[in-house]
Parts: sequence; C-alpha cells; structure tokens
Amino acid sequence: MVALAFDSERERDTFQTLITKYAKKDSENERSLLRESWWQPFCRSSEQLPGYQQLTEHTETANGFAADESLASVLRKPTWVNPSFYRYMLGDFK
Repeated sequence: MVALAFDSERERDTFQTLITKYAKKDSENERSLLRESWWQPFCRSSEQLPGYQQLTEHTETANGFAADESLASVLRKPTWVNPSFYRYMLGDFK
C-alpha cells in the first residue's frame, strides 16, 4: 500500500484524474495503462470528500499485529472511497 497526502484539494483531484485515466481498466485489452491496472482502483480517505462514498473499515488486531479473528479485537472506523471502488464493493467490477 502507498499512502499519499496532498497539500490541496486541487492536487488530490489532479491525482484522482490521473488514476482514472491511467490505472482504471475499462476493457480487457485496454492499452496505455499502468502495469497491473485494475478494473476499480482503490483510493480512500479518513476524511469525508465530495464524490466519495462512506464504507466501514474493519481491522482485526491483537498485540499490535493483524490477527486471526479468534484472537483479535475488531476496530471499526469510517472511511471514504472513490466512486469506482464503491461500485466494486456493491458487485459491479467494471
């Protein structure tokens, strides 16, 4: 995972435009995409953003590490995701 922080909404929106153009696969043999591009790139934010949809992120931890669910406590926190990933979570993979 790569974590990025943006100094302005303009920078964030410019990055999202690039992701949509070069990392979102729209057809099986699409050219000019980044290597290993996916149907629905995943972008998330810990803050509510215009156009992003809210999901709940579940993290299982035990002693500070990701853990088997039988040993873990579950932390639930809201997260906001880009529209194409939200559609993927609803079953629309394209």
